Amino acid sequence: AFTQAILSEGFKPSTSGCLGPGVYFASFNGAKNVATHRANNAGAAVFRVRVNTSKCKSGIHPPWAGANF
Repeated sequence: AFTQAILSEGFKPSTSGCLGPGVYFASFNGAKNVATHRANNAGAAVFRVRVNTSKCKSGIHPPWAGANF
């Protein structure tokens, strides 16, 4: 369901997050772990994308946020 919505409607920026609102990206292993953690057996997808990092913020996912990896 999420995959189809992204493909048909595009990415929708979050309204909040550790680094503020936006679309969050991660390394493949990081993205795979977050997707698995948040999917709760509902199915998850990891998209391979190219990102212009000149306009990105970066950070580390803190363990207290609910994903210990």
